This record gives sequence, structure tokens and C-alpha cells, in this order.
Amino acid sequence: MKKILFIGALAFSVAAQAQSSVVFNMLSSDGGMGSARYMALGGAMGALGNDASAASDNPAGIGTYRSSELQIDWQGGLMTRQDPTGIQIPNISYVHVMPVAKGYQLNGFFAFRNDSWSGNQWQSIESNPNERMVDQWLDASQGINGPDELLAAGLLGAYTAYQGYVLEYDEDNNEFFDLSQGLPSQHVTLIKQGFQSNHLIAGASLRTPQLSLGLSRSYSHASAFESLVVDEDGFSGYTSGYTYSQSDSMSITGASSSLGVILRLPLDLQAGMRISMPNVASLDWYSRYRMTARTTNNDSPFELTDKQTWETLPGVSAAFSLAKKFQSKGFIAVEYHRKSLPEQTIISPISAIGIGQDLLDDLVVVEGVRVGMEWRKGPLAYRFGYQQSNAGTQFKDHSGFQRGSVGLGYRSDQASIHLALVSNYRQARIYNPINSDLWTVNALQHQLVIGVNFRV
Repeated sequence: MKKILFIGALAFSVAAQAQSSVVFNMLSSDGGMGSARYMALGGAMGALGNDASAASDNPAGIGTYRSSELQIDWQGGLMTRQDPTGIQIPNISYVHVMPVAKGYQLNGFFAFRNDSWSGNQWQSIESNPNERMVDQWLDASQGINGPDELLAAGLLGAYTAYQGYVLEYDEDNNEFFDLSQGLPSQHVTLIKQGFQSNHLIAGASLRTPQLSLGLSRSYSHASAFESLVVDEDGFSGYTSGYTYSQSDSMSITGASSSLGVILRLPLDLQAGMRISMPNVASLDWYSRYRMTARTTNNDSPFELTDKQTWETLPGVSAAFSLAKKFQSKGFIAVEYHRKSLPEQTIISPISAIGIGQDLLDDLVVVEGVRVGMEWRKGPLAYRFGYQQSNAGTQFKDHSGFQRGSVGLGYRSDQASIHLALVSNYRQARIYNPINSDLWTVNALQHQLVIGVNFRV
């Protein structure tokens, strides 16, 4: 029987660190879902407010409400190849308006925001290939004296192949050899990515004739993952085939405080500014390597897992926005977002400082631009929006995202309804694990968002 090592602190491979830096960035990306009106305008509402998602971005927007309001939004996926997005509620919120003097009011706010993103599953099926994944593990194990050194060197794929009866070690010649001999008859590769976040926000804002000043507190949990599955079959030898899977996920839980202001300027201009200061957050990093080999003796699968919990201080974020109103006919708005690098990526435990510095070196500042336009005709409002954000990592394997949107709104004295059709585009360039060829993985998703506002 092969020797199984139980370890408390796994030596992560370079590939796993690179993968996790991308996952870490997905947690910091500037592309969350929100209310229907917010999405239709590309999220460029920091200088306008009067919307739950806008108030979540800039708490000064809480002060722009003239009456108490309950707001609920629904979002569902449309025309998403291979991976339809289920119906979810991206926003539930309530604003309570309390007049305190002529021209002055104090408003309270509570909201729940939910967001998820899942890239299309990328799949490759090849019959009678002339290359195989096994050779990558054999090449990686050259010059390594035994399985213990594989693990110590962070060669987790090759180590999993050894423990999973795809590779074997010859102690006499000090070299690894393959139990899955020859070329496979079929090769299948699957790649998957995903993201999920939840935010609970409470805040208040003071409105005066010249400005609105707001403060909010946000509690959030976010997670992201990447996974790779390789299946090769039709070998000769002791192992006729195998399924190898590798997944890497990260979650972060924390809180932040935001201070925002909206200034009412001459010429029907409004300017908004917001800064968010995070607290120390808890970060969980989980990796899983699994090998299920089809062998002569029906050997059991092998799985190698590790979970690390650290603390991190996320970067400070800020936003600047400007809107031009055209009396009661509509407006045009632009907004710039910036999220700085973490001041301390990992502060505990001491054994994780090296990996923490590697992650920090991989990250870059996240920046984004938003543009929105609304044109009103009677009770109807026609909306257009665009949003763009970079990936926030020096790795070129993953792009940021782009989002285009159109929307329609109808407002009455007691309620309003809003519709938005949103298209999101992301791209990943992933290296083929067999031959290092570059694969391009495009993720184009469409969402329909419906929102209803009730004046209380």
C-alpha cells in the first residue's frame, strides 16, 4: 500500500498560488448586480441616489429620497449557453424618511444585496490524441527522489498522480514511471469558474438644501472558485484510465464603513464622492486534488485537501461621480471607481506570510468606469448604461469585465416598476494542461432584472 501523508499546512504549488491570486481578485472585482434601475444605468448613480443600490454604493444617496420606500428586485438569466443562471433576488431594501426642519430631513436605510457570476463551462473532447497529461507529471518529477520530495516541492498534481495509481516510483533507479502506458483513446478537459457575494447594509443620511451627507456600515461574505477536470481513457498497463480534478476556492468575510456626500451645484449639476474603509477580514483558502484511477485491482481514489484560514486587510475603495440633469427630462452621469491594494494581505499566521506576499505581488489596483443616461417622457423613462472594470491582477490569463444595459421605467404616485436587460462579458485565457497551448474562454451572459418600488 502506498504511503499517505496527512499534513496540516500544505506547501502550495506556484500554479495554485497563481490561480488563487486570480480568485482573490474576483472577490475584489467591481461588477456586482443591483436594482433594475441601477443596472440599466450602468451603476453610474453615485451623484444621483434615490435608488437602493446607488445608496449602497454612496450612502449620501439615502438622503435623496423624498418619501419612505420599499424596493424589491428580481434577476434571472437569459440565453446563457451551457450554464443558465437561476432566478435570484439581487436587492431588497427599505428607506425611512424623517423630516426634521424645512429643507432638512434625516433618512434611515437597510438593504440586502446578492450577486453571483458563473462562467460558461469550457469543454474539450479529443479522440486519439497524440499527447497526454501523464507526461506533464512525469516531466515534473524528473530529478525528484521519491514521493515525499514531490510533496515538499509543491508538485501536487504529480503527487496526486502517484498516490492515485497513475505514476509509480522505482526506488532502485530513483525515478518515476507511468502505470498508464501508451496514448489514451480519448481526452476530456473541463474548466469552470464562479463567484458569489452577499452584502447586508445599514446607513443614514442627512439632507440639506445644498448637499446630502451619509454614513453606512456593510457586512459581506464573498466566495470564488476555479476548477479543472481532466479525464483520459484507453491506456494499456495497470491503469487503463483516470479522472483527475483540481479545484481552488477562496472566501472572505468582513465589514466596512462608507462615508459619502452628494453636492448640488449650479447648472443642474450634481457631484458625488464616497470612500470606504474596510476592517480586518477573515479569509479561507481551500484546495482539493483528487485522482480516481481505473486500475486492474479497482484501487480506491486518492484525495488531497487543505484549508487555510488567515486574516487580511482589504484595500480602501473610493468613487467619484458627476451628473448633469436636464430639468425633468432626464440626466447623463459618469462615475469612476478605484480600489487600492490590500495594505496587509495576510497578517496571521506567521507561516502564511510568504504566500501572502506572493498574492500581494500578483495584484494590481482595480479601476472601473460607469456611464448612464436616462430620458423621461411622461411617466416613462428610457435608460442606457455601460460599465467596465479591469481584472486587478498582473496575470494576463483573465480579463476584467464589460457590461452594457438598456432599461425602461414606469412611475405612478404610489409605485414604480423598472426593467433592465443586461449583458456581461468576461474572458479568460487558460493554458492547456496537456501541451500549454493557449485556450480562450469567453463568458457572455444576459440577465433580465425586474424591480418594483412601493411608496410607504
